[in-house]
Amino acid sequence: HPHVMTLLFHVTHPHVTTLLFHVTHPHEMTLLFHVTHPHVMTLLFHVTHPHVMTLLFHVTHPHVMTLLFHVTHPHVMTLLFHVTHPHVMTSLFHVTHPYVMTLLFHVTHPHVMT
Repeated sequence: HPHVMTLLFHVTHPHVTTLLFHVTHPHEMTLLFHVTHPHVMTLLFHVTHPHVMTLLFHVTHPHVMTLLFHVTHPHVMTLLFHVTHPHVMTSLFHVTHPYVMTLLFHVTHPHVMT
């Protein structure tokens, strides 16, 4: 059916296992990309509408836990980047418009507060 398509792409390279690409409608697309490298676990890329996109990128390296990247509109972008290194806690990066940008970066090192 034009609105239902499934692509299963298997790669035998040690660091790339499977790419599953399923489309149920032009406005609904899901991409699941699994990598077997020890420091990269899963990349899930889901799009429900041209103006709504979510990217969840999970890394198992001890110093990098999770990257969640959500975009609801071209002019609104949020990046939440959590790091478990003792000296870097959380970086929240929010952009409301190309000309307006705010960066909140918290560091736990004794010599740098916020």
